[in-house]
Amino acid sequence: IKELGEAKHIFSHVEWQMNGWYAAARTTQAPAGFAFASEEQLLGEYAVPGAFKTYKALMLAPAQP
Repeated sequence: IKELGEAKHIFSHVEWQMNGWYAAARTTQAPAGFAFASEEQLLGEYAVPGAFKTYKALMLAPAQP
């Protein structure tokens, strides 16, 4: 697990203070109700909310050791 840093997103009247984390999964099976997504899926099939734009580039980067 590696800390990715802080980010802030402001809605019309609500401010989110976020901390991102990178974690490598030891399995290819996601927990019930979740999905592991490929880069292609993140770009075309799944929507990544704008609030997470700070972390989107990191999600699409090659796997971290």
